[in-house]
Amino acid sequence: MLNLPALILYNGDWSKYEEVLYAVFKRDFLNSQPILKKHKVFIIKEPKFKNKEATFWHITSKGKIESERTPDIRKCERIAWIKPIIESYPHQDVKAWLIKKGGTRVCLCYGNWEYLAVLRRIKKGFLLITAHPVEYNNTKRKLEKQYKDFKNTKTAY
Repeated sequence: MLNLPALILYNGDWSKYEEVLYAVFKRDFLNSQPILKKHKVFIIKEPKFKNKEATFWHITSKGKIESERTPDIRKCERIAWIKPIIESYPHQDVKAWLIKKGGTRVCLCYGNWEYLAVLRRIKKGFLLITAHPVEYNNTKRKLEKQYKDFKNTKTAY
């Protein structure tokens, strides 16, 4: 089984918790970059909100309108999982497949459809689009179908 970092549990003080999360984000995405198949993984830096990059807010909160996003504790707790999931591929606990949506996207799903990271292929490597726990059974079934359909028509990613 892939050995992922422990969950980062909410401590009751949101501003301190946010800074702990941001320190992990800085370590994993600003001070270094994950590598997927010998290519760097980049993040979306702009627009910044509260002096933090757009990708940080996207992987720790939910909502369609960026300025109105609300914290998502399950996303926050797992922020330290993203880099090891990306860098562990290929690993038996990480399923990978490609989809066409705004270009070619790589889906990396950990475990039994528990956690999903989506990256877009760009000229210089990959761009982290999103990463989040997979909460609903219908979403798990959809991801499993995408994976099986890809495996039935393509070689392994």
